[in-house]
Amino acid sequence: MDLDQKKFFIFDLDGVLVDSTRLSCQKVELILERLGLPSIPRSFLIKHWGMKMSDMFNLIGKEIGASQGEIKTMNEMEPQVSLELPYIFPRENFEALLSLRLLEYYVGLLTSRSNASLQQVMTQTGMPSSLFHKVQTTDHWPHHKPSGRAFGPFANWAAAHGFRPEHMVYFGDTISQDLRATQNYEWPIDFVGVVSGVNTREEFLDAGVQLCRIIDFADLPNFLYKIMRQKTEIQSKLKTKVKI
Repeated sequence: MDLDQKKFFIFDLDGVLVDSTRLSCQKVELILERLGLPSIPRSFLIKHWGMKMSDMFNLIGKEIGASQGEIKTMNEMEPQVSLELPYIFPRENFEALLSLRLLEYYVGLLTSRSNASLQQVMTQTGMPSSLFHKVQTTDHWPHHKPSGRAFGPFANWAAAHGFRPEHMVYFGDTISQDLRATQNYEWPIDFVGVVSGVNTREEFLDAGVQLCRIIDFADLPNFLYKIMRQKTEIQSKLKTKVKI
């Protein structure tokens, strides 16, 4: 199914709508530094990026030999340290998502952030929650990426609005979390890979993503506008045929 025939466009937050991979790695590094804990190679962070933040801290703690108390403190510090970093939601991304809504597409957000963490980023960047028809954080549902069951609430929402999982497409920046989750759902969900610092174009290709479904972070708005133009062109041709 071509992307212009999709009805529900679902986006990851970090690395897709917000160019935050570098900043989020910096956040982890700052937390470890302030706790006086050993540093962790950025390559380690990138390798495991995209998982639930508390799971990431558990993994980091195990790697550097941190105590359970120190891991708990990492989680407690994360929201405050996030506020110190210059997260930006590009105006171009906002306008593209708003245009999707105006063309009667549905827009969703599926993130591995918690409710509190997401609200902070939305407040920092001016991202309105009303931009999305459905938002899901790790607090909304017990199943998280890379489990395909993370998409269960979205499929149920789609069914309630009269369309099927094959009408959904997910935009993600990681193979291990985002792509795998779409593949692990009971009906494979279409996927667009966004290159923003975790996986490269070549890695997405090697993982089976079509070249036409791999984009750079900066190209997201134009990619969405191209899909919208295809839809309006098809609608225009259909109207012409009806008149004839």
